[in-house]
Amino acid sequence: MKLPRVFKTPSHQRFVYKPRFWNEKQEELEERIRQAEARSEGDIDAIKASVSKAFKKGGTNRSYMMERKYRTTQVRKSNTRVFMIVVVLGVLVYLLIR
Repeated sequence: MKLPRVFKTPSHQRFVYKPRFWNEKQEELEERIRQAEARSEGDIDAIKASVSKAFKKGGTNRSYMMERKYRTTQVRKSNTRVFMIVVVLGVLVYLLIR
């Protein structure tokens, strides 16, 4: 036989997870189609948005990667030149002091 309680203890709550399917490529495709339709209708805001997006994106991903690789090699060459100049100046200062 159960005795009556003064305080009621709360029951546990269950976590219900309902996964949703999200296709990023399909969403991007739909967005591009919507923007293309808006541009073909002559919507000025859509044209401005596409131009600004192109500037932000920097062209295709491949060109971005090629530009990044080119920049990396140029930075490496520049750092090498600076290091060599510092070494040559260090040797000259050593010879002048000595």
